[in-house]
Amino acid sequence: MNFKNFSSYTLLILLFGVQFMACKSNEPKIEEIPNGVNFLMAELYQYPNSEPIPAFGFYTNDNTKCGNNLIYQSIHNTEDYIEIEIIGYNKPSSCYGDPAPATSVVPLFLTNGEYNFKITYESEVDDYTLVVTDSTLQLTQDEAYIFSSPKNTLYWRYPEKSFALLAGTSTSADSLYNMVFDSLETKFNFTEFTFPDSGLTPYPDSLTGFGINHPTRFFKYENAQDAFNAGIFIQDFGRNAIANRDENRFVLFEWKNNIFSTNDF
Repeated sequence: MNFKNFSSYTLLILLFGVQFMACKSNEPKIEEIPNGVNFLMAELYQYPNSEPIPAFGFYTNDNTKCGNNLIYQSIHNTEDYIEIEIIGYNKPSSCYGDPAPATSVVPLFLTNGEYNFKITYESEVDDYTLVVTDSTLQLTQDEAYIFSSPKNTLYWRYPEKSFALLAGTSTSADSLYNMVFDSLETKFNFTEFTFPDSGLTPYPDSLTGFGINHPTRFFKYENAQDAFNAGIFIQDFGRNAIANRDENRFVLFEWKNNIFSTNDF
């Protein structure tokens, strides 16, 4: 599997999802990582209906023999210092999946501020500065990296009280798109917004696999009940207005990991 072929958001999902099929052992056999790692800044959810937390997803530059290899690391942190020490990757007792990079996901419970951020492997040290705000995670390199390579240096965090609406339709049912968004405008008082062009955004850019994969649109709300009611509207629209739900789909993705789809039953 070549991770270079995936978009940043798809790569993020792959990194987080692969942890569930990884083979963990009480006595792992640790292999070296000779050619370094890539990493991605983002946020993840621990539970449904929970606020996202900052996280780093790591994957090796080289494929390993199994698709369920995990990178092992140790985390050292203080009030303004974070060090992620890469130890190696495990050699599992059972091998699953095609050859792929070894991966790991490191959640970090960070308050706003500036951090001296280091990634180390054996004698190699990469120094970064990480700045955390309510709206962004931003990384700058103090020197040219040796072992680690960031795939993004700016991440726009999930805005509070926001949701994304994703739409995919067939070419013959494109009118459904206008029906949904016109209804939202009529029924609710949401404010549409956009993210800046630079950096990685938290929500997917679009659905995939449909005749028309419409660009995702983003909204902010004042009242949580309105966002919930909009989700119920999406579900009801799927039941009542979409004849072929395999070819037409709308998904409301709320910032606390509440997801509503026209394919919900």
